[in-house]
Amino acid sequence: MSKKQSNRRGFLKTSAGAIAATSVLSGSSKASMPVGSNANLRIGFIGPGGRGFGAHVKRMTTLQVEGEKIELVAVCDVYNKHSERAAKYIKKETGFEPKQYEDYIEMLEKEDLDGVCIGTPDHWHAKQTIECLSRGIHVYCEKPMTKTVNEAIDVL
Repeated sequence: MSKKQSNRRGFLKTSAGAIAATSVLSGSSKASMPVGSNANLRIGFIGPGGRGFGAHVKRMTTLQVEGEKIELVAVCDVYNKHSERAAKYIKKETGFEPKQYEDYIEMLEKEDLDGVCIGTPDHWHAKQTIECLSRGIHVYCEKPMTKTVNEAIDVL
């Protein structure tokens, strides 16, 4: 392989650098502002049932317990048993009990979130992603992010 050819590792490093630079330089929303070295990222969960619990809540809880600078501050699900299970798990593992919501809009309005993990059914992904991004909140969304091309364009 010649030096000019790309490999996967080089591509990922270049992409990550470009994304970070774009975020810092844009400066137009709170989500794009660099976080101070002592600040914790405030994370919320929308749809912490099924995969939202197993992949998102458990992994983020592990990261917090391992010392990452994150706070798991809120969980939201229309099915109360899912939000209760997630909140109890976070409380047991971290000692902090996140607030519980049934309506994700209420959670976004009341909590000062830096990011959310979206694990709701597919048809909600675009709407919730757009709502979070419009408020300057970073989003991790399960695939598919959208169901139609028009939704994908709207997310942009």
